[in-house]
Amino acid sequence: PAEALRRLELDDNRLHGRALVAGLRSLPRLTNLQALSLRNCGLNAAAIASLAEVTQLAKLTELDLGDNSLGDEGTQALVAACQSWPQLQVLRLQNLSRAAAGTICAATQLHGLRSLQLSGHDIGDAAVQILARASHLAGLTSLALSCSTLTSVAAAQLVGLTHFANLRNLHPTDRDVFAPWEHLPDNRGVLALQKATHLSRLQALSFSSGTLDDQGLAVLASLRHLSEVTSLILANGRFGLAGAKTLADAPWLASLRRLNLGGAQLPADAAAALLGSPYLAGLQDVRMCTGERLTCAALAMATQLTALSSLHLCCGPHCDAEALAYAPHLHTVRQLTLSAVGLSDADLAELMRTDVVGNLLYLNLKSNALTSRGIHFLAKARHVKHLTYLNLYDNKIGDAGVQALARAPQLSSLRCLKVSGYKPRYTWEDPSLWIDAASIEALSFSPFFRGLTKLSLRGTNADDEALRSLTNARGLYGLRDLDLRSTTFSNVGLGHLARADNLHLLRRLRISGWGGPSPIGPAGVLALAQTTNMDRLTSLSLCGAQLSDQSALALLDAKGLHKLVYLSYVEDGLSDQVVRRMKGRFSWIEYRL
Repeated sequence: PAEALRRLELDDNRLHGRALVAGLRSLPRLTNLQALSLRNCGLNAAAIASLAEVTQLAKLTELDLGDNSLGDEGTQALVAACQSWPQLQVLRLQNLSRAAAGTICAATQLHGLRSLQLSGHDIGDAAVQILARASHLAGLTSLALSCSTLTSVAAAQLVGLTHFANLRNLHPTDRDVFAPWEHLPDNRGVLALQKATHLSRLQALSFSSGTLDDQGLAVLASLRHLSEVTSLILANGRFGLAGAKTLADAPWLASLRRLNLGGAQLPADAAAALLGSPYLAGLQDVRMCTGERLTCAALAMATQLTALSSLHLCCGPHCDAEALAYAPHLHTVRQLTLSAVGLSDADLAELMRTDVVGNLLYLNLKSNALTSRGIHFLAKARHVKHLTYLNLYDNKIGDAGVQALARAPQLSSLRCLKVSGYKPRYTWEDPSLWIDAASIEALSFSPFFRGLTKLSLRGTNADDEALRSLTNARGLYGLRDLDLRSTTFSNVGLGHLARADNLHLLRRLRISGWGGPSPIGPAGVLALAQTTNMDRLTSLSLCGAQLSDQSALALLDAKGLHKLVYLSYVEDGLSDQVVRRMKGRFSWIEYRL
């Protein structure tokens, strides 16, 4: 019954603005609704004013209005509307408009707020002054300001606001944290944080702008009011051995569960010093670049890291796989990324022979030097039977590698598989590296891949015949996400997709029109618009496909694509009138030339 409903999500809804609000008003029995999400629903000032008049929303404690371009009038309407929701504790206002002052004014009307999302705004001096006067927001535990513009003056003022002493920033990712000190040059950010002893409850701490050097790291290590920090980002850092040693001796590291050193090309001795800290025994997630071969050895020697469940190494020319393979304390890792680290077939074979991969659920080997030989080792490894995610994108595995995967019963738990190949037009490449129709057919009809929900064949020679095989494969009935960008099929292949009877569950489809000898044109798009078998599709990428007014209008009126919300296309060749209709129909459009 409606009276029992506590949470309602209407994000990306085709009923825009006041029509959506009118629908809410027509449901008078929603009297106990506590959480409402209206992200990306085309709300404007009039819709916000109407929303405030929906009396059954008076008990709301959580409201998400993000990604609606309210503008100045809309934010003014929001100021008045907030008085209708006095019990709000969570308010998300990300990406409403670049001018944030009105948005912050709206938020400061609410005395019971615990979480405030203001990401994607210009947090200028005037807006900070508003927050400075909002002492009644002392109960805030989360204030998100990511992707916001801050002047150095405003950043310094924000750090010093003592009525934000309860901020913790409890977020599922590291991206939305209260980190105004990142907008201060050199080491001035950490010096400002040194004075902000009132921020003693922070749980997420980020210095991802690369402003810290050894001296700044020494200041950070000395801060005693960071004892509750569980997530630390030091990406793009400029520190070396001296700074790493100092930080390694900081007792507050004992509470850390996540350490992100991405982008920081640490010398091997600095990596060893930091990772060897006895205070890091509770770490569960490590992300870093392998700037030197000995970085992996440093991980292998950090025997106190017995709680690691996630290890992500990327962007380095050297990966000492043997060091990782024979580190018994790494056997607890469930998610392993070795991306763009020069991993060879021999390295992979070494890994596959050890227990370090025995508990893996997630394996990302993107952008390495793997060939079909390495894939044969992986396909035969007894330890990969629990894998649900495997990314082999941007490797040279060829037909032989794909066919080895298709014959591997150990991979029957996979839910996501990503492979890629080299197209025939690259004549300087060895033809044995291409992934052609026969291999894609073997993959499609493999009895071991019937659980796949996400499949990426990006960059393969998936031609019209390959798509015919793919759309006839009953084992792929569970696919939700299919990536066919930079492949070689034509309008004919797109027609096969449109008529496929095994893609009923597909939510996301990505194709591009420039991969093959015959670019996808209006005829193919028209065929797709006539589909009756993709009625759950919400996201479609047509980058590179040639659209005409007729094919674009067919997409607009396609009954079989009635749930389509996100559309990526190139508007070249379309009339202004059709472009306006496309912008009005789809909530989000990405332009790529």
